[in-house]
Amino acid sequence: MGTSRRKTHWCLFCEVPEIAHNILKYCLFGYNVFFLFLAMGMIGLGVWAQAMKSEYEAMSTVLANPAIFIIVIGCLLWLMTFTGCLGALRENIWLLKFYAFAMLVGVILQVIFGILCIAFKSKATTALGNAFDSAIEDYYDDIDLQNVMDYMQETFECCGGNSYTDWRNNEYFTCTAPGPSACGVPYSCCDSSSWTTDVVNTQCGYGLDEDAELLDLVDKIYINGCSDRFVVWLEDNLNILAGVILGLLLPQFAGVFMSFLFASQVQDEIDDYNDSPDSALPGISAESQL
Repeated sequence: MGTSRRKTHWCLFCEVPEIAHNILKYCLFGYNVFFLFLAMGMIGLGVWAQAMKSEYEAMSTVLANPAIFIIVIGCLLWLMTFTGCLGALRENIWLLKFYAFAMLVGVILQVIFGILCIAFKSKATTALGNAFDSAIEDYYDDIDLQNVMDYMQETFECCGGNSYTDWRNNEYFTCTAPGPSACGVPYSCCDSSSWTTDVVNTQCGYGLDEDAELLDLVDKIYINGCSDRFVVWLEDNLNILAGVILGLLLPQFAGVFMSFLFASQVQDEIDDYNDSPDSALPGISAESQL
């Protein structure tokens, strides 16, 4: 190939020298290699987490199982980045176009999802509450889900999805349960600010009065639901949330930009080759040889 190239469709470079083309090629390749290893790490972490809890019963849904959720996301990311790596290294126009458009669709879907969550905040809160209800029912069936629930309740100082009474939907915490946890809540619902020791009392939420007034419980457990507390936390930390979202989207936008730009350059190469009068294989396009 020559040292000069046809004008690109993007009009960012009037003439793209060979060195600039190769720099863009290997930047795109390195970009995808990084996320390829990240995807492999996610898959390995998910498989390890799933194997560690193999003695527990299976969960009802993928979204309620953090390990499977990580595996699914890791597999999708691996497929995308592997396509990008191969397309960049081989300069295959079809792989590059598939990767570029798939990346673009992924970014657009994430933006639409965020806009819908903001526009329909009440419905998003309801959906979050339903997810908590499902997690509460499977609390003792999945160790990962149990850890996630405990972490959220301790961090946001909340209990249940909409209220602490949501825990009565769990067979171990319902008021008709035969064990000591009847009418109770997990220890992560307990208000630890009144504790005088660092030792966790895992039965601090057991044996609550079914007809107890909220004022009688406010010093013992968190009475507010996690759905509302989580939404309030998001509203109070919009700057942090915006920074996180920007940090997640900017690398994806960079990948979309590089992939479309490089695909445009490769397409120009194909057009130059097909238009060349001294093509080595007349009748066979460069696109079919890549």
